[in-house]
Amino acid sequence: MKIQKLPSAPDIERAVIGAMMTSIDDLHVAADLLSQDCLINGHNAKIYDACISLYNKGKQPDIVSVSEALKNKVDMTDIVDASMSTSMNIEEHCLLLKEYQMRRELLKVHRLVDKVYDTSEDVFDILSSVAQMTDVVSRHAKTRSYHSITEIIKDSMDGIEKASKNTGSITGLPTGFQYLDRLTNGFNSGELIILAARPGMGKTTLALNFMTTAALSGKRALLFSLEMGSREIGYKLLSSQSEIEHDRIKRGKLTDSEYKKLHADISPIVNSNNIMIDDSAALDIYQLRTIARKLNHEQSIDMIVVDYLQLIQGQDRQNKQQNREQQISYISRQLKVLAKELEVPVKCLSQLSRAVESRADKTPMLSDLRESGAIEQDADMVMFIYRDGYYKKSSDDTSCKVLLAKNRHGETGTTDITFKGEICKFLDMKSENFGL
Repeated sequence: MKIQKLPSAPDIERAVIGAMMTSIDDLHVAADLLSQDCLINGHNAKIYDACISLYNKGKQPDIVSVSEALKNKVDMTDIVDASMSTSMNIEEHCLLLKEYQMRRELLKVHRLVDKVYDTSEDVFDILSSVAQMTDVVSRHAKTRSYHSITEIIKDSMDGIEKASKNTGSITGLPTGFQYLDRLTNGFNSGELIILAARPGMGKTTLALNFMTTAALSGKRALLFSLEMGSREIGYKLLSSQSEIEHDRIKRGKLTDSEYKKLHADISPIVNSNNIMIDDSAALDIYQLRTIARKLNHEQSIDMIVVDYLQLIQGQDRQNKQQNREQQISYISRQLKVLAKELEVPVKCLSQLSRAVESRADKTPMLSDLRESGAIEQDADMVMFIYRDGYYKKSSDDTSCKVLLAKNRHGETGTTDITFKGEICKFLDMKSENFGL
């Protein structure tokens, strides 16, 4: 069997690092387009890294400074040979090196061939590995992250024109609650929205309310339910749409007329076919992203809901010593990346820490977000659900507050709504005083 060499171009690598040591402009181009692992030759990679390190310290990399920085690490002849080379077209050469690196990463997929044939291997684990590899390739495929002011203003003006043609009062997906729409301007593409509360407050119910509002307005929603099975989700949807008690639906204690009402009231949701549910109990962030990308490619997704953050597995494979807090930070960042990549709002449910229970005032605060301050940092919005009746153990107290504690693109505030737990539904309050 013929062994093929990995795609590489050592001569071009030397030309690029030679240009970096002779021209500050060429160094800027290389630093913008390349990373150290784009150079397959170990000595060339070390020289590249030394040039970047010197530049970051405010020094001009040249043969003398690079040789001093790499004393006893790289042969002097390698540094001299590199300095004697030069690149007449630095950008083209850098892009070629990026392409070769992408090809080398893609070749790693071959390692998974045996696992594909081995039916004892979990196919989702294989897909997760593929997703990680393609993530690496995608990072190398990125050629430019900055934009000129001309591009930015043109894009902003296009956004204004698009908004002007919007017949509604908001630019994003409606929440189903008028004052919350006013605060948030709806759920907009690319946003990571955290909905947090203590267990039993109604996070899943409110998230399903958001989804049905979107579905009935012609938008497609994808739910990753890591805690609750799809049948239980179905019971909740049936209850909220028919306003028949959830408990009676589960036990099948319905009259003939209620069965007819159930079918009639759920038919708009069923006929729209705009809600998809993945109820995999054990899902890592790479699998989640793979499934979301696949479904978005096939059917175009308008909203993603994840229930809930602390049940997602996964970590940065470049840092395998992460504790759970660091893993949660990594997962929240990946959810934000997914929102931007697919250009959809991603709503992620999250638990609050037990610190809430030890306070006299149990109103949630941003510091209560469980396991990671990075959740607050990554999120465009953070919402809390708070119900007095939850702590008073009173089923008669249906008052509920949705606290918008963080809103990167607008104002914060509190929305008063009504919680009807028996029918798995939150209802809007009268809105005469909201100025809507």
